[in-house]
Amino acid sequence: MKAQLSELLTNYGPIQCIWFDGEWCIKDKGFDWKFDDIYGHIHSIQPGCLVVNNHHHATRAGEDVQTFEKDLPGENKNGLSGQVVVRTQPLETCDTMGYMWGYTIKEAGKWKSRDELLRLLVGAAGKGANLLLNIGPRPDGCLPEEAVERLEAMGDWLTRYGAAIYGTEAGPDRMDGRFATTRKGDEVYLFVFDGTAKTAVLKLDGKPKRIAGYLDGKEASFIGAPDGATVVTLPDSTEGIRVLRIEL
Repeated sequence: MKAQLSELLTNYGPIQCIWFDGEWCIKDKGFDWKFDDIYGHIHSIQPGCLVVNNHHHATRAGEDVQTFEKDLPGENKNGLSGQVVVRTQPLETCDTMGYMWGYTIKEAGKWKSRDELLRLLVGAAGKGANLLLNIGPRPDGCLPEEAVERLEAMGDWLTRYGAAIYGTEAGPDRMDGRFATTRKGDEVYLFVFDGTAKTAVLKLDGKPKRIAGYLDGKEASFIGAPDGATVVTLPDSTEGIRVLRIEL
């Protein structure tokens, strides 16, 4: 493996990341993978190369990013990512556009919808995590039409709302599955997944100066609760995900 890594890290210019897909091929839990030696080898050739290992455990020395398979950090709804979240490291969620890794003809009718994928993207951003979204090419190398359609739809959404995702950090309130928040400087962005929700209760680190729709700028009313939380009256919207801008 070290010879292959040396080839990758010396013949192809700067490599941003080496991503190991866990330890599935050997069931012996006592097997010594010599990760210390492997990670040290990678960083000795390209110190800036990030090392990620999808092994479903707490990160080890030499690993630069903690990844969670098919789950947002800390949720473990699918039973693969029960490890403790390490807040001192960059976080990542790796997930599929359908329900299996790689292309399979059995995927027909099982693709995640645009809104499901957007909730995954926003949810990851709300937890301060990157989203690694898998695409499985067909045997001829082409991308499935279903994948292309969803990527284009997500791209259209990001054209309008991307500033609330790109360059942000986890919001001040991780909230529940109906909402998410991200933050950039003195602005917090509230994402509402629940189309029936009339209010949102936020724990902000400061009193809002203004809360308004992200695109139309229409102001939303809000009041302070006795416990210091902010209760926002949510405007109606035809969008699958409502987005509000909060100025602190």
